[in-house]
Amino acid sequence: MESPYPPVRRVHRSPHGSQNMDGSSGVKSDEISKLDMRLLISSANENPTFSQGMNNVERRPITKVFKAHGEDARKTSMDVIYGNESACRTTLEVIDVIGGKQDTWGKAVDDSGHGEGIVASDDEEYDSLFAKMVEQRSDGVAPLYTLPKSKHRDGSIYKSTDPNPWRKQYNIADCKETCLEAMMLADPPGCFYLNGFCLRHAPSHMFQVFSLKLAEITGDDGLVQLYGYIAVRDHLDPLRNYVVNFTRDAPITVEKGSLIHMTGPKRGIDFRDDIVIEYDMRIKTGEEETHDLSLIDGASFIGNVDVSSARARAKRILGNGGAIDITVSRIEHAVEATVEVLISEVQRGFNLCLGCFTSDLDEEIQLFDGAIGESRCLKRSVVAVAIRSWLELKFKVGPESSSSAEHCCSFRANSHGLGTQKINTGSALISVNVTWSPLPCGASKFF
Repeated sequence: MESPYPPVRRVHRSPHGSQNMDGSSGVKSDEISKLDMRLLISSANENPTFSQGMNNVERRPITKVFKAHGEDARKTSMDVIYGNESACRTTLEVIDVIGGKQDTWGKAVDDSGHGEGIVASDDEEYDSLFAKMVEQRSDGVAPLYTLPKSKHRDGSIYKSTDPNPWRKQYNIADCKETCLEAMMLADPPGCFYLNGFCLRHAPSHMFQVFSLKLAEITGDDGLVQLYGYIAVRDHLDPLRNYVVNFTRDAPITVEKGSLIHMTGPKRGIDFRDDIVIEYDMRIKTGEEETHDLSLIDGASFIGNVDVSSARARAKRILGNGGAIDITVSRIEHAVEATVEVLISEVQRGFNLCLGCFTSDLDEEIQLFDGAIGESRCLKRSVVAVAIRSWLELKFKVGPESSSSAEHCCSFRANSHGLGTQKINTGSALISVNVTWSPLPCGASKFF
């Protein structure tokens, strides 16, 4: 009997311990410029109105329709192997109705409310964001649609009078952090193995954030101080799973084009169903919080059809004060890798930049970038890795990033257990532990 998991071809980035590596992604520029076909705006080729320029765009009423639907049509190979894991779940479909006409991927709801559609009319703020979405398309980054009435600053995201069901589905009123931890099934009882992989605790589709970048900042090209959070809510536990979370007393200093260091997620992100990305990032301008500016504020849906599993793709979160690019991918048949790094026997101070690659994708995830002056443990990181694929870690060690030596190590994804490797850099001893665990949702239907 063959393994139920699909074979994965490994791309060897680092056949030896230390080497020079270029940062090219191998993705052609014309591929990057292709936009997500599920955008809520039409392209110039599809809608001649936009070819006339933004000043001549015909102003027609726009409404967003949120319609609950079953998920029978969204079959994956996981359903074949482990049964339909989410047949009873419902998700939200966003439909554009422009001037009384429906988009090709949805059904309009009639005036009587047939189909249990829920309509939220637009206002001036979302009309402005609509214009920004059209403008932002020129650089090849697809914007995320911000849900109506999802602002934190005015409290609209918490108002129960709005009938849209997503607030209840994702428990938006509860602002606590997810209580689920990583490594919950690292060493569970009752496993059944085939060809070295556990069939009782199966992998699942997971959502991976690769990077966050300050893409735009209104009226200021210099350094700014940011605080606030970006969090993901999934059906495994709809409480906040923070990707970043900075307090006003400890903001980060960045400029346009800078990467924003990710402090999370706390655990792997379940992607069997649509997820909600919730965000409230602000620009600190002075002593009083009331004077601070909003960078991005709201919530957005991301579904399986929005994200590719073949490569990482950037999405743009637009706000009144600027924009943040979030680069994401769907990792299929994935398990959770919890990376823990201990640095000991430090001979002298050095700079360390730690990045990783997952599941043979070319996009790097930055785990750490800073100075090391004494023995310490780095903050643990959680990464989604496709089963039978590889997690590759790259350590840049040296006085400066331009003259750093690179040391690499790789771990093959497993159902459970712990992998350990050590690297002696001459400046310190680096011990790496990677703990493997499927998400609790991945219980096999074979048993």
